[in-house]
Amino acid sequence: MTVNRRGATSTLTSVTAASIAGLLLLLAAKPVHAEEPGTERQLEPGERYEDELAVDDVHAWQFDAGYDQYIELDTEFLTTEIGLRFYRPGEESPYMTRIPEQYGGGMGIRLITERPGTWRVDVIPAQVGLSGRYAIRISQPRTPTEEERLLTQTGTWIYEGLEDIQNGLYPEGEAKLYDALNTREQILGRNHQEVGTVYEVIADHYYGRGRYAEALEMLGIAADIEQAVTGSVGLTLLNNMGTVADMSGDHVLAIEYLERSVAERTAQLGAEHPRVGISLDNLGLVYERLGRFVEAEELFLRAKGIFETSLGPDHYYVSWPLTFLARIYETQGRIEEAEEFHRRGLEMREERTGPNSSLTLVSRTKFARFLQNQQRHEEAEEIFRE
Repeated sequence: MTVNRRGATSTLTSVTAASIAGLLLLLAAKPVHAEEPGTERQLEPGERYEDELAVDDVHAWQFDAGYDQYIELDTEFLTTEIGLRFYRPGEESPYMTRIPEQYGGGMGIRLITERPGTWRVDVIPAQVGLSGRYAIRISQPRTPTEEERLLTQTGTWIYEGLEDIQNGLYPEGEAKLYDALNTREQILGRNHQEVGTVYEVIADHYYGRGRYAEALEMLGIAADIEQAVTGSVGLTLLNNMGTVADMSGDHVLAIEYLERSVAERTAQLGAEHPRVGISLDNLGLVYERLGRFVEAEELFLRAKGIFETSLGPDHYYVSWPLTFLARIYETQGRIEEAEEFHRRGLEMREERTGPNSSLTLVSRTKFARFLQNQQRHEEAEEIFRE
């Protein structure tokens, strides 16, 4: 099946996912619980289905299609973000997973089936620990037009390009991203959400390579497109622009974008929504870089409170503000508090994401270095050995 995602954006949505990792499709944590075979629910073309997804749960759906048929599968993020996992007819292992990079709308995917039969699609949490309501629907399968084939192919170019980039083949990967961009602009015109999506993907590539000025330029174009199409700039895009502006050294612009992101996410999602906490964390990082530790501490504490209230006191999202607060407290000489937060953050990540996850390894390294700075070398070595 050839696939093209329609209407998702880049992975610069939080301090927990500031590279192309989210686009490259896998959840970096413990696996979600799969439903037993035979429990799939049927997706009838044109019907909209709404359901509640529990933490770490999976909802299995299925649909019927013939050979070489075009289908549009659309999801709505009502109170949570979801990903999709696809199975070909007759196969028990998924052959692809798609994780969204945008909160606030949904994710649309173009499919052209390369074999007839019953296809399975699993709905999974987009990130570990998320839960809430979503909606899903598929269109009536039909023979694709040539433009639909080409637009669907642009999705393949994007994913092949991102795989090249992940493997260090940067010129080849970037060329495929621009092929996708140019083709979509020729067919759809500049002011189209699917075109803006590719600008955000390219921005994310530049961000991951440390090319922050180019990333900010690409995000600016994406923002212009979103403004033209929807009448406003989305919450995720504002947050991303603030993060990239910060890394480019324009802290004034970063604060402007991130303060807008906090205010608008609060207004649209509610003061206790995890996405508000993410923007607060990112804004706190700007103030920390500027040496404004009192303001940074206040923001990190607010983020910590939001995550604890909305996701639970042991959710691994809480580990992010704990880590940032530990760093500030160490700088201020508040050693006992710094140690407590380093230790708690490490324990959360070990429990929620596993002892060998990248997040756990980062926390372990930071805690060990903290202990070394306190001349507690034997304890630091023990942490390193775990």
